Amino acid sequence: MIRQATKKDVFQVTELIYLILDEKESYFTEHFNKKEVMAFIQHAFDQEISFFSYTNIIVKEIEGQAVGIALMYGSQMTDAFCEQWENDVTLFFGEDQDEFETSEAQPGEFHLDIIAVYEAFRGQGIAKELLEEMDQLARRQSHNKLSLNVSAKNITAKRLYERHHYQVESQFLISGHTYFHMTKSL
Repeated sequence: MIRQATKKDVFQVTELIYLILDEKESYFTEHFNKKEVMAFIQHAFDQEISFFSYTNIIVKEIEGQAVGIALMYGSQMTDAFCEQWENDVTLFFGEDQDEFETSEAQPGEFHLDIIAVYEAFRGQGIAKELLEEMDQLARRQSHNKLSLNVSAKNITAKRLYERHHYQVESQFLISGHTYFHMTKSL
């Protein structure tokens, strides 16, 4: 079953967010211990307006356990999210060390920020299900352009997105690593 995340999902969902940040070699996972980063993610998850808010996350649940997530939002939310992000980063870590060369979501896009599946559940089509549900959510919210960013190193994920009709539109740096900005029209 795929459903909207709730505040009760905090521990399973935020662990998946941490895993993705660590995989992306995020500034935060590289410079702070896991306990500090998890406290930050959990705080952001609990907020209504935040990049990591439960309101932006759908969950794939199997036998009562959140095994995969997709975190997405419309680009119109980017400014509000950035303001909240700056405040939260300062609160938890001090001065923000901005790791983004550009905004990840471009104007007019419904943006997939994170898709993650626990390792024990990979290879079962869960990412595909989450991507399909994202398409449906975007349509219901009257979006006609989807986007995501994928590491140039993550060939497997890039192929998955290409199978779902995403195409590379541009590339940019996050934390000194090359990412492809991929889009598709609905």
